[in-house]
Amino acid sequence: MTRLPGNCAERFAPVRLLAAGAHGEVWLAEQVGLSREAVVKLLRPQVAALSDELVARFRNEARVTAALAHPGIV
Repeated sequence: MTRLPGNCAERFAPVRLLAAGAHGEVWLAEQVGLSREAVVKLLRPQVAALSDELVARFRNEARVTAALAHPGIV
């Protein structure tokens, strides 16, 4: 069975890979303990090692996305 890296493995159990690209992967996962579906986007370690700016942009994208709440957003 696939495990998500780092502390993601403690919080999310992967269900299936949804997409993969040059910078990372997007997984459908089950949030452990809450039994609900979540989507987890992972930045590839080799990409993260290239630039602190890329990591900062990735984290900012996560914060902005997490703050969105609207019935029209999937």
